[in-house]
Amino acid sequence: MAALGASPRIVVVGAGILGLWTARQLQLRGAEVTLVDARGPGNDLGSSGDSTRIWRTVYGGDRLYQELAQRAKPAWLALDSSTSTPLFRPTGVLWLLRAEGEKYLGRARAVGIEEATRLEELSLPEARRRWPALDLSDVSRVVFEPEAGVLAARDCCLQLFAQLEAAGGRYHQASVQPGAWVRGRLREVVERDGTALSADAFVFACGPWLGSLFPRILGPYLRVTRQDVFYFELPTGAAGEDLAELPVWCDFGAEFLYGMVDPAGGGFKIASDRRGSSIDPDTDPRTVTAEDVSAVRRVLARRFPGLAKAPFVRSKVCVYTNSPDGHLVVDRHPEADNVWLLGAGSGHAFKLAPTLGELVAAAILEGADLPKSCSVGRFVTTEADRMTTQFER
Repeated sequence: MAALGASPRIVVVGAGILGLWTARQLQLRGAEVTLVDARGPGNDLGSSGDSTRIWRTVYGGDRLYQELAQRAKPAWLALDSSTSTPLFRPTGVLWLLRAEGEKYLGRARAVGIEEATRLEELSLPEARRRWPALDLSDVSRVVFEPEAGVLAARDCCLQLFAQLEAAGGRYHQASVQPGAWVRGRLREVVERDGTALSADAFVFACGPWLGSLFPRILGPYLRVTRQDVFYFELPTGAAGEDLAELPVWCDFGAEFLYGMVDPAGGGFKIASDRRGSSIDPDTDPRTVTAEDVSAVRRVLARRFPGLAKAPFVRSKVCVYTNSPDGHLVVDRHPEADNVWLLGAGSGHAFKLAPTLGELVAAAILEGADLPKSCSVGRFVTTEADRMTTQFER
């Protein structure tokens, strides 16, 4: 890629957490940044809405993501300290392990999780004493990650957006498509009314819309799934106090369940990391059924007896954008030297976003390398791969 020169003009498409951190990292390095999004920062149809996300560093066997998460923490803490609105709550993460969870933690330890992350092994009696709201009758092991916690997701997006604008960043609320391509470079993105935004370089961090914007190179490989999240009312009295004292919890057996008390007062959150059904982020309904609520309530009754009869408050249908191998896309467009692609969060992206934005900014402005495991080229390696994806096999 040719040198961009001083104060390059860069358009970042997507005002979710990846686009916002990338835009901010570019701006801090001297770029003139224009952020574009169809609905606004941290909106509910993307992958960065709602009130909470987990920040943790335990990754089962993936050193890259462990290191990215560890490197991200100072940036999250700095963002938290920049506003009077609490953005990070250091509750810790409580890992409730059975056979599959034991393997997951073992893989994390095999690639050095404890080189930079403190983990506390707790006996079952000690865990019961500290968190009496938990039923641990089927748990084989309890591990506490004390420095992890909860990020206020939407508020983080809004604070980054405020910083971007305060430092002179521009914002266009519009739906755009790649425009004219000239000699291996993108010249502009075009809004629906024909308005064109030109720049020296472009970053597309479009969450569930990334595949549709690049249907040939990414469309066959990215799958958008619905991820149902449920909120229940906390009881009053001692039972509610015990539940309110819980850290973030990750219940790792045959299925990976997780949740927390919403610090914004939204109740007790519970969700599954299992990939849901495919969804069109624009047109498919985002509702849950009574059967869905009943199934989640059975989980609550087993693990948190005090919530067995808790009133159901609300649901949120989030989305994951999944790659075939579960890794992110962090790469330059293979056919355009001034276009950069960032997405396929696959459930990882929010907690890693400050570091991912830093990596992309350094690649664009300084020519730094990006992780090969996150390249676009890994998807298409043989003629057979061009004809069918892992999701269809």
